[in-house]
Amino acid sequence: MVYDSGFYNLGVRPTPEDLSIGDQIGGVPLAFTKLAELIAAGPALDPLYDATKIAAIEAELAVDATTGLNELLIPISPLDLSPRPFVLEVACGPGLVGNAGGNGNGANGPNAGDGGEPANNPIPQCNPNVIPNERLLRNGAFKASDIRMTKATGPFFHNGSKMTLQHVVNFYETAGSFTTLNLENLDAGLRIFDLGPTDTAALIEMMETGLTDWRVMHEEAHFDHPELCVPNGHDPASGKTILAAIPAVGSTGANNPLATFEEVINSVTSANHEHSLTEPCTMPGIVTAGLSDIDVQNPVPAITSLDPASATAGGSAFVLTVNGSGFVGTSVIRWGNATKTTTFVSDTVLTTTIDAADIASTGPVDVTVANPPPAGGLSNTVAFTIDPV
Repeated sequence: MVYDSGFYNLGVRPTPEDLSIGDQIGGVPLAFTKLAELIAAGPALDPLYDATKIAAIEAELAVDATTGLNELLIPISPLDLSPRPFVLEVACGPGLVGNAGGNGNGANGPNAGDGGEPANNPIPQCNPNVIPNERLLRNGAFKASDIRMTKATGPFFHNGSKMTLQHVVNFYETAGSFTTLNLENLDAGLRIFDLGPTDTAALIEMMETGLTDWRVMHEEAHFDHPELCVPNGHDPASGKTILAAIPAVGSTGANNPLATFEEVINSVTSANHEHSLTEPCTMPGIVTAGLSDIDVQNPVPAITSLDPASATAGGSAFVLTVNGSGFVGTSVIRWGNATKTTTFVSDTVLTTTIDAADIASTGPVDVTVANPPPAGGLSNTVAFTIDPV
């Protein structure tokens, strides 16, 4: 089996609930493993994907025999910006119950007959090339995070479902929450185990203390900072963004460490330094009375057409499509002087339901679109015609 490096289905939630990298966007798979399979076998292997786009990606990944590079280049590391070819990072997974030889080579391996060993597939025996129709562990797989600074990075897992590291350890001890339901996609390295209270406490202490950079927790150099202004909601009257302040901290840091997620949730913050977001931003040039002066202004909308453009008086309710430009998620369609419940489809399309009562009488009705502040405004007027029976 092959999987995207660093992505695992751990049984946090049922796989059908969120395919994660097992899904696709615009006919292109999100998983490198599936993309590698389509490139190796040709897009015809799976009609669910866009053959033209897959072929274009394959061309970008092709390595030039002379230069040793391809069209997609990335730096080698933050300390070495020399370009290197972009490669699809895939890796081998251990066998769910092991195999003869215990080395990933199966019954014909050099150690065939030794009884095998569960979950053993060392890197030297791993061939990450994807073979068409090979088993790919991609559905429901999420990126595994680093365990450094875990004291300050709760809640845990991709959906924030575990509040504490104790909850995380308990989760792993049972091999996930949806082991049976996710078995076809579950990471093969998961095993049921029991560390016992002493080793569990030691493991959590190691993660919380040994892997925590206390310079970060106290915002000391090199993690000190000037006043930072962060968005904290919108002012209902003006629509402007409220900017709250994270106060400046010098190189010596704060006296108390940052509050953890668990401490904030449990309101245990009296002995910890917590950014409450109650202090207004004071940074000159970007804020006035706590409100941002640099908000992106909503455009003035414009209507180009209505679909349909007319209806017969006394008819049934229908969906009106308004085509135009400058629409935003908070745009509203106005039917005469009435504001209609509006569905944002795109920046050029809005829809609303016109009730039978709205077309009970003949005559034109002015249709407009309104964008709220900041800026925004009212569009041009387009007449909807209500014809007599």
